[in-house]
Amino acid sequence: MNKKIIVVFLLLIAIVLLWFIGISIIKNTETNQEKIIDKNLAIQISPIDINKTSEDNKIQLKGCLGGICEYDYVMMNETNDIFTSRCDDCEDECDDKCEDDEDCDDDYYGDNYCIDNSVYRDFYDFYCNDGDCEEEIIKEFVKDCGQEEICYNGVCAEIICSSDVDCDDADYYTIDECHNPGTTDSYCTNAPIECILESDCGVEEYSDSYCIGNEVYRYFNDFSCSDYSCLSDVTQELVENCGEDECSDWGEDYCVGDDVYKSRNCYNQGCESGSCFEEDYDEDELVEECADTCVDGECADIECYKNSDCGIDGLLGQEFCMEDNLFDFFRDYSCINPGESNSYCYFNDNNEFIEDCGNDYCDSWDNDYCVGDDVYRERMCAVNGCSNGGCVSSFYPESDFVKSCSVDEVCDSGSCVPIGPVDCCNNADCEDFDFYTYDKCHNPGTSSSYCTNTPIDCVINADCGTTGLFGQEYCSNNDIFKNFQTSTCVNPGELNSYCDVEIIPTFLVDCGEYFCDMWDDNYCKEDNVYHARTCYDNGCDEGVSAICSTTLVFEEELVQDCLDGCASGMCIS
Repeated sequence: MNKKIIVVFLLLIAIVLLWFIGISIIKNTETNQEKIIDKNLAIQISPIDINKTSEDNKIQLKGCLGGICEYDYVMMNETNDIFTSRCDDCEDECDDKCEDDEDCDDDYYGDNYCIDNSVYRDFYDFYCNDGDCEEEIIKEFVKDCGQEEICYNGVCAEIICSSDVDCDDADYYTIDECHNPGTTDSYCTNAPIECILESDCGVEEYSDSYCIGNEVYRYFNDFSCSDYSCLSDVTQELVENCGEDECSDWGEDYCVGDDVYKSRNCYNQGCESGSCFEEDYDEDELVEECADTCVDGECADIECYKNSDCGIDGLLGQEFCMEDNLFDFFRDYSCINPGESNSYCYFNDNNEFIEDCGNDYCDSWDNDYCVGDDVYRERMCAVNGCSNGGCVSSFYPESDFVKSCSVDEVCDSGSCVPIGPVDCCNNADCEDFDFYTYDKCHNPGTSSSYCTNTPIDCVINADCGTTGLFGQEYCSNNDIFKNFQTSTCVNPGELNSYCDVEIIPTFLVDCGEYFCDMWDDNYCKEDNVYHARTCYDNGCDEGVSAICSTTLVFEEELVQDCLDGCASGMCIS
C-alpha cells in the first residue's frame, strides 16, 4: 500500500477520534443536556457549530473538522452563554483541499526500465480522495526483447556476441575472441596468429662448420610453434675435436759443436676454416752448454777447481736467538776432489755469534721527589734479551725510599723544609703552566702548606719516541726484516709516568727456500750412469740494504755403477 494512502488513512482515524472526544466533553449529565464544559478543549479540537433541537434537547456539532471549513458555529461557555464564531482558524488548511481529480497533478508515465529481459514503465495516477490529492503508481508492461537482444536501461539492445564461437571467421590462422560476452558492449576480434604447426615456422637446418680453439662446431636451428608463435632454438654442437699439439719422447742426447742437444718429432694440430689440420716438424732443444766440450752427447767438464767455485762463504742472514744473544748461520763451501772429474761441491752451516744483547741494567738515580712528607728517588731500569731473531729491551721505573720529614717539616721538591706561612689552598694555586710538571699543594690551607712542581717523564706517547718501523732492513732467517719500535707513555701526566720502548723485529719479505729442478735425463760418465739437476739457493744478502738473492747450484748424482761400461745413459749388459 502506498505510504501516502497510509498517512491519509491514519489522519482520518485521528479526526474521528477527536470528534468523539469533543462530543463526550460537551454532554452535561446533570441537566440532561449536552454542553461544552471546557471551551478551551473544544477550541483545541475545532471551531464547532451547535444546533440545539427541541425534540431530544441535544446539541448537534458541525463545523471545521479535519481541516474542512463548512459552517459557522455557536458555543456555550461555562455559564451556558452562547456565542458565535467562524471557522477562521482553518483557512490556510482548507486552501490545500481538493473537490475533484482536476484539482490534483496531471497523470504521467515514467522512464522505461528493465525487468529480466522485458521493458516496463510506471504510470503515475493522481486523484482526489476526501479532499486530499492522492497518487497511485501502476507498473505497465511495454514489450519483451528478442533472442538476439538484451534489455539495457529500458531499451532492447542488440548483442554482438555471447561466446568466442559467435566470432568465428572460418580462418584457422586467427584467434577469434568475444569481448564482454552477452552484453551490449560485446564485440569480436580476430587476431592473426603466426603458426599452428611446426612446419609453419620453417625447416630445421645446420649451419656451416666453424672453429673454436682446436674444435669444430656447427649451429643447429630447431623451429617450434608455441602458443601460436614461432620459436627458434639455436644450439651449438661439437662436430670434431682436432686434438692438441703433441710431440714424441725426446731421443738420445747428441752433440752439436761443444754443446749437448736433444730432438723429437712434433705435430701441430688445430682447426682452420671449419676443418681440422695436422702438420709435423722436428724440434731441437739445447740440453746443456758445456764449459769445455761435448763427447757422445755429454759434457766433459769438471765441477770445481777450488772452494770459491762452489760459493762464497758467509752469513746466511737467518738470525736466531740462543742464550739471550743473537746468532746467525755461517755457510762454509768446500770443493771435494778439486780439478778431478769426480769433483763436487759441499757446504757446512755453523752457528755464528752476531751480537751480545746485553745484561739488565739501571740508570743513575734521578732527583729526589716527594710522596706526602716522605722523600723518594727514582731511576729507569732495562731488561735486555733476544726475541724473534733480534735483541730487545724492556724498560721500567724503579722507586726507592730516602727518608721521612719531621713533624716541623714538609717535603718540597724532594727536600724536607721547615713549615712556613700558608702558600696554597689547592693544587690550582701551584699551577706553573708547564705540562711536564706535576703541580701539587701539600697540607692545603695550613701554615705548613707548600707547592711542588715535580718534573714528569711524559705526557703523550710521542714524548717517548717514534712508533713505527725504523732503521735499515736486515737479513734474518733467510728473509728480510726491519725493526718496529713501539713507544708508550705509561701513566701519562702523573708523577709515576715513564716511557716504555719496545723494539720488535718485523718480517717484511720472504726470500724463498732452497729448491731444485727435476733430474735431467741419465748420461754416462766414467762408464757409470749419472744424472744432474740445477738447484736454487734463495736467501738474503746484506749490503747497503738487505736484498733477496739466488745462487745457482749444479748437483750431480751417481745413479748406477756399471760393470761393463755405459752407453746412452744406460749400463751395457
